[in-house]
Amino acid sequence: MQGRVITISRQCGSGGHSIGNELAKRLNVPFYDKEIIEMTAKESGFHPQFVEEKGSCVIVGRCADYILRDRKDVLNVFIHADMEFKKKHCMERRQFPEGNAEDMIRRRDTLRADHYRYYTDQKWGDSFHYHLCLDSSMFGIEKCVDMIEDAMRSV
Repeated sequence: MQGRVITISRQCGSGGHSIGNELAKRLNVPFYDKEIIEMTAKESGFHPQFVEEKGSCVIVGRCADYILRDRKDVLNVFIHADMEFKKKHCMERRQFPEGNAEDMIRRRDTLRADHYRYYTDQKWGDSFHYHLCLDSSMFGIEKCVDMIEDAMRSV
């Protein structure tokens, strides 16, 4: 993947983090999320903002679609899913206890929407901001990775 950046915004529990991680492995490029950006910056001694935009990579979250909106080498993706899929995915990853999963997912998505609106003055999840929107509950994690990889290679 020469000089391409893929940004992935996602609903909580949709598998967007897993999709981004798998995609980065397949493409042999760095994978950045909040934890990886902070860890890489700490280990390298660089400020996190410096680490966030270095070459071909997959970036999950961080308003990356907005930050990189004027670049022509970016593919912006949004991953969503139905609630049953999201609850199951979160419980498989031991993210939330079963009884609280739906409430926690809704809260986290509200926080993401608020964060996105605060920093971008835009509506999070609005398809207008993305080149590709995928329903992971319909296609599954692996097929979403396949479809993003195909889309990236065709542009």
